[in-house]
Amino acid sequence: MNDGCEVLRDIPLPLDTETIVRHLGGSGGDSVGRVRASIERWRAAAGELLAPRAIYRHIAVESTADGTVLLAGGKGFHSAKVSGLFRGADSVVVMVGTVGEALEAEITRLFAEAEYMDALVLDAVGSVAAEEVCQYVRYLVCRRYGDALGLRVGPSLSPGYQYWDLRDQRVIFDLLPTAEIGVTLTDSCLMVPRKSGSAVVPLGRELRVTAGEDEPPCRFCDRQDCPARVRAH
Repeated sequence: MNDGCEVLRDIPLPLDTETIVRHLGGSGGDSVGRVRASIERWRAAAGELLAPRAIYRHIAVESTADGTVLLAGGKGFHSAKVSGLFRGADSVVVMVGTVGEALEAEITRLFAEAEYMDALVLDAVGSVAAEEVCQYVRYLVCRRYGDALGLRVGPSLSPGYQYWDLRDQRVIFDLLPTAEIGVTLTDSCLMVPRKSGSAVVPLGRELRVTAGEDEPPCRFCDRQDCPARVRAH
């Protein structure tokens, strides 16, 4: 099973205010009231700085044994946690998304001009935008493979969290021609532009672990001090 790659452009980005607040280390309410004006100003201005695009591919899963998710073609992901979350998976969607370089250049300019609050706010806006690009791809995956084909959809999982070594980022980039959306990988497995994201989503009729359409991977990660962590209420 290999549907090839699909490139997405003109991706809608809600730029959720409370998520931006959380990235700034606040919990909402009045705790960051003094920066909310900056948040709203940059939310309004971000449209001219964002160029959201993504690429994804659907690939068959051969096995999930011995801490490795083996894919059709011989590539594999190496993580006991990820392998466990892939139990029952028949296939996987791998994705990379980005918001482009212009926003990052503006952040650099703001820091250089000592506009530190605006730079930090815009950095948070960019982080949320990159997340929302991958969330949009997940939405399409749920519609195309969940609703249309009746497959169970697993959680979105990303290299670099505590449950998965960042070096497996190379596997995702080997599977996708990310140059088509302007994203490259450094020798240390960091993405360029910096406001980019990657993820894999397991699929299968017998998939053991499933997740909601908008569910973040926080319940699989032990890092409690992450400013982006979504906590259960």
